[in-house]
Amino acid sequence: DDNYIISGGALQGIKTGSEFVVYKKGSKVKNPQTGTYIDLPGKQIAKLKVITTVDGDAVSELSICSLVNGELPKEEFGDYYVQEK
Repeated sequence: DDNYIISGGALQGIKTGSEFVVYKKGSKVKNPQTGTYIDLPGKQIAKLKVITTVDGDAVSELSICSLVNGELPKEEFGDYYVQEK
């Protein structure tokens, strides 16, 4: 029904009205000096707003969100991450 579920709820400080930004992960590049890989910053693609939380323990509670703006893919979210606004 055009809602999205994120893990976490009241025990993590998430409440109704909290907003989150969804990012598409940035590229991973190799630092030529150190040889280690660096994740470049992601690109903001959407914003979510919590409409309700579902109680549980620290592992099982969740929040139901609505899309405020942007577009989210219908497929897996492996290339995306969410951060609190």
